[in-house]
Order: sequence, then C-alpha cells, then structure tokens
Amino acid sequence: MTNYYGYGRASTGEQSLTIDAQRDKAEKACAAKGVELEKFFEETATSSRIPFAERTEGAVLTDLIEKGKVKVIIIAKLDRAFRSTIECLTSIIEWNKKGVEIIILDMNVDTSTLQGKFFLTIMAGFAEMERGLISERTSTAMKSAQANGLRMGSVETIPFGFMVDKSSQLNDKGKHIGIVKCPKEQEMLALMLSRKSSGVGYSAIAAELNGNGDFMRKGQKWYRQAVQGILKKKLQMLDSSPAL
Repeated sequence: MTNYYGYGRASTGEQSLTIDAQRDKAEKACAAKGVELEKFFEETATSSRIPFAERTEGAVLTDLIEKGKVKVIIIAKLDRAFRSTIECLTSIIEWNKKGVEIIILDMNVDTSTLQGKFFLTIMAGFAEMERGLISERTSTAMKSAQANGLRMGSVETIPFGFMVDKSSQLNDKGKHIGIVKCPKEQEMLALMLSRKSSGVGYSAIAAELNGNGDFMRKGQKWYRQAVQGILKKKLQMLDSSPAL
C-alpha cells in the first residue's frame, strides 16, 4: 500500500476540468514519483458550498486521515477540494499535523517541500484578508437591511454578532434602530465559522463553546440546532450582500 490518495470533484454547473481529467492528473503525478495511486475519490455533482468533510467522498477520506491511513493527498485543482481560502488553510494545517502531505497540481504545491511550507504562509495571509472581506460584506448587508426598513429594536431581530447601537435614532416605539458589532458574539461567530470550515460538526462546535463558558445571547447553553441556525443565517446574509 502506498497510502497515496487522490481527490476530485465534479461541480454542479459548468466545469473547466472533468473528473476523469482530475483522476488522470493524479495518476500521472504518482507515476512521476514512482508510486501507485491507492485510490481516487470521486465527488460527483457536488456543490462547492458543502464543506470538504461533509461531502460523501470527502467524509470517507477525512475518516482515513483521522485513522492515520493517509500519507499523501493529491488534488488536481485547488477549487475542486475547498470552498474557501480559510477552509483550505485550516484543512491543510490539520492534515499536516497528522503527518499528511498535500500536493496541489494546478498550483505546483507540495507541502513536504520548503516551497510548499512557504505556500502555507502565503495562504495564511489570504485567509486573513478573506476574514476581513467577510466582515466587510456583513456590515454592508446590515446597512442595506436597515436602509430597507428592517427593524432592529429588539434582541430577537438583531442578527447574532451584533447588538443595539444606543447612540442611534429611536423608532416610533422609543427603541434604537441602529446596530453595531458585539465583540463577544463576533468572537463566537468566528470560532463557529473556523470550526465548520475545518469540517467540525455542529454538536462538537456547541460543546466547545459551552466548554469555553461562551453561552447563547440569553445565557442558555448551545445545542446543535442553534449553531446550525446561526451559521445558516450568516451564509444567507453574505449571499444576499453586494459583491465586493
């Protein structure tokens, strides 16, 4: 057994690299190293929005990684595996910790080399920039929502991660209509997004938050559905905001 595995995904829309072409590239990469490809995981007709570890084949490969049965993962094209820079970075770092090297053919990256390790440093910078863009898009979406009459006068209508801006205007019921970021909830939201992009399940995220003593807005403990609901609303908000 070589413990060299390939992974490819066919998108649900138009694709520039077929699944067969991705497999062929992985096999040729192995041949160049004088090893055989143990298995090529084919993820067919799967949306890029689904995290790697939640895809059918991605979950199987993730399980093999957890069991220490994977030495190298070969990916023909970066966007066939990961939905975002943050997910890519966190996944590769976690896999490296488990002794798994990553070869990304379209970027000529091999994390077993010095150049590959430098790539991780560059990716960390891009991930930080992406976090900033997400934050900026969230703020833009909230301003747009308020401009279109979204009422922000009660805790129940304020999106998680924000709180009442007590310096803002009052509505006809004497309640402030503006919102600002809530630092504590933003920290919890960042943790949720980071863990989810790394393939961590909703229940495990809830358990980590509770273990940290970080509870829900009204002091209740987190549970699976609550975390899932928060993240779903967050993604919907980002999708509906203007592209930057």
